[in-house]
Amino acid sequence: TAVPSKTALYYDNQLQSAEENVLIFPIYSALLGVIRKLRPKEPVAVVLQHSRYAELVVGDAGQVYFADRCTAFDTSPEQIRSLWEAVRADIETAETEYSIRVSQIHLVDWIDSGSPPEWTDNDTREWIQLEKEAVISGRETYETSFFNMVRMLSSASSTSPASDKFMYYAKRLAPFFNLLMLAAAIGMALGIFWYKQQTNLVHAQILDYRQKISRIEMPRLVDGSRQDYEKTLGFVQDLALYQRLPSYRQMINEVAAASFPGLELDVFKAEFSGDTITLEVYGMAKAPFDAAHSGYQRFLVMMKSNGYSIETDHFDTAINESTLLVKLVKKVK
Repeated sequence: TAVPSKTALYYDNQLQSAEENVLIFPIYSALLGVIRKLRPKEPVAVVLQHSRYAELVVGDAGQVYFADRCTAFDTSPEQIRSLWEAVRADIETAETEYSIRVSQIHLVDWIDSGSPPEWTDNDTREWIQLEKEAVISGRETYETSFFNMVRMLSSASSTSPASDKFMYYAKRLAPFFNLLMLAAAIGMALGIFWYKQQTNLVHAQILDYRQKISRIEMPRLVDGSRQDYEKTLGFVQDLALYQRLPSYRQMINEVAAASFPGLELDVFKAEFSGDTITLEVYGMAKAPFDAAHSGYQRFLVMMKSNGYSIETDHFDTAINESTLLVKLVKKVK
């Protein structure tokens, strides 16, 4: 409904100073929202009578035929009857102009609305009252259907600025966003806890291997005091080679540094043959496929950087775990 600029400015200032976010809707958009909600196949009229005014929209599911405001001089019974006669005249005008038949009138009322008229002169239109609810104004309780009409509206038909619409829905959806953030925080906490558990498990396995290595005694070198020159030279060469060979602890540390969360080693086998070290590793990765496979690739890259070449490379996956078998060879220079 058109209002003077001074009045519109006053309403805008009042809404800007209000604590709540309020959206503005044209009254005809609200009446049209009822028609869109009903989606009638045949034309219907929606009328809001308040004080000495009556707002009217005629349309169906796909088209609006007519819209008007009827005005009476005051709210006396005679003037209100004249007001409803003007509404009927508008409906008949729309019927004549568009060759349609309006068989239903949906009535929306406000706290100051009167009773609908009784057209008895062979008028067959059906009056349908929009569902009412109780509202309190001052100390009085009223029955009105206006707010049920408002609930049928969407923000697309509001004339409020986009910023007001954004703030309105942001405030309404704030509790849902809070729940979403809480769920995300709980998920992150559980993920960190799981990662720490897996890391502690790998560290415990490494510690166990180190303890086993500490109990292994290196074979004593053969006494070469009675050997001839060639055997003595071979002994010296073997001794120099033994000094260059990595220890079990060093090889365990290399594998531990290349491991990834979720990896559990079942077999760690090292063989020395001259200046060649053959290392076999078998284990299971209890992690999703993407994480396990990317960790396995990093494991191979890091072992290559330590001087190993890959002789055997097997990686098999199941639903929740993967198995790996790697045979590595390293030449000691």
